[in-house]
Amino acid sequence: ACDPNQCVPGNFSATINPRAGAEGAPVTSAVAVGSPSDIPAENTAVTNTAVEPEPTSLMGYLKLGLAAFLLGLSMLVMPCTYPMIPITVSVFSKGEQLSRAKTLLRASMFGLGIVLSFVAAGGVVQLLLGGKGQVALNAFASNAWVNLGLGVVFIYFAFSFFGYYELGLPAPLQKLMQAGSAKTDSDGTVPLWSLFLMGLFFVLTSYACGAPVVVSLFAVGAGAGSVMFATTIFALTVAFPFVLLALVPNAIRYMPKSGSWFSVFKVVMGLIELGFAVKFIRAVDVQLDSVSFMPREVVLALWVGLSLIAAVYLIGRLPLKFPHDPPLRPVSKQRALFATGFLGLAIFFGYGYTGELPSDVEAFIMEEHDGPEVTFGKLSWKTDLGSLEKAKSKAGKEGRFLLMFTGHLCVNCIKMEKKILPEPAVEEVIGKVDRIALFVDKGPVEATHAKLLVEEFGSGAIPAYYVVDGEGKVHSKHVGYASEEKFLEFLAAGGIK
Repeated sequence: ACDPNQCVPGNFSATINPRAGAEGAPVTSAVAVGSPSDIPAENTAVTNTAVEPEPTSLMGYLKLGLAAFLLGLSMLVMPCTYPMIPITVSVFSKGEQLSRAKTLLRASMFGLGIVLSFVAAGGVVQLLLGGKGQVALNAFASNAWVNLGLGVVFIYFAFSFFGYYELGLPAPLQKLMQAGSAKTDSDGTVPLWSLFLMGLFFVLTSYACGAPVVVSLFAVGAGAGSVMFATTIFALTVAFPFVLLALVPNAIRYMPKSGSWFSVFKVVMGLIELGFAVKFIRAVDVQLDSVSFMPREVVLALWVGLSLIAAVYLIGRLPLKFPHDPPLRPVSKQRALFATGFLGLAIFFGYGYTGELPSDVEAFIMEEHDGPEVTFGKLSWKTDLGSLEKAKSKAGKEGRFLLMFTGHLCVNCIKMEKKILPEPAVEEVIGKVDRIALFVDKGPVEATHAKLLVEEFGSGAIPAYYVVDGEGKVHSKHVGYASEEKFLEFLAAGGIK
């Protein structure tokens, strides 16, 4: 008898219970989840309690597509991407006047280079997201030193945005781009192969300052279970304006020039980059038990301070001057509006000292959980494998308990624990059964929890929820973030009502 992860030898009998009147209906069966030593070698009854993987909902794809679209828009206004627009249009303006069909072909070839480059990168990441690959990716992403490195990278980009130094491609790639764009056909136009290579190299150029956006894209896609889908939407969003402007070169005249406003924009982006750096350094604090240098209060104080600095800078009152700073007085209406927004953001983060912020924000601050149990809302959850075995013994064949795999640094996990699990309707239902929460992303003990998730449950993604009986059979499962309604449906499907 086999499940997706292992086969158990022996003589087995199967009890099949087809529904009455469902002639010809497919019948499925599943082996109890557990290690071979947990399952008797002979005369083991296998009931039809197979749980089909829950398909990604249309709403889930819409949310993921929207997030990727917004990240694509943010990539377009990066300091290393926006200036590429007039360069691109100038290339497409070379040579004789072409027909609409040829112009469309040439613009599409350039756009195809952009899309394929991003999608290829997304495909490599997607290959890592099988069970063991997902666990390995989670372990890498939650490593304290990796997070420290990412924090340093964000700080490095921030000071580049401030104007203290410039980021660029290595010299060999710059020469290759120049060589490709310099080639022209007999009619004076840039050949198709060169346009395609320009699209590929454009992506490399955008990584010079857009790497944090791409890292966010892969994180969003991995959390939703489809890096390829997210990357495709992102790439199409980035490529579309360039294709459109290549079709209508005169449209560039109506776009704002990258002048003084762009210098202001880069400084504000640098402050936002520092805000993201705080998040990654906070992750280091959560991961390391031996030190505590950035508790929640410090994170909030830094975010309040960065928001206030942005507001003061936009109204032209910041004593500190950045390289290439344009004159900021008198205050324009646009800058006053954005300054007001950052002032409101400072008040919002300041409110966090008096109580919890919305779950989406608290998920980025992260919360430290240590000890034999944790509390979400009003209910406590056990956090060790010994409690898992006790829950199985207590449940027996007819009983149920709720098993959750989660993480300290997992944004969707924290959102579920802050927003969904404390809901009164959910607490009323899960309060009737034992609850086990196994963390998978901190230290060697939690590494064994991650191994259990892969080897026994055939998954590596978190958060993951299972309704299990005392024999180890999974009666329903849900992976990822869920609304209150969907989570209650998952519980009911497993027999917890």
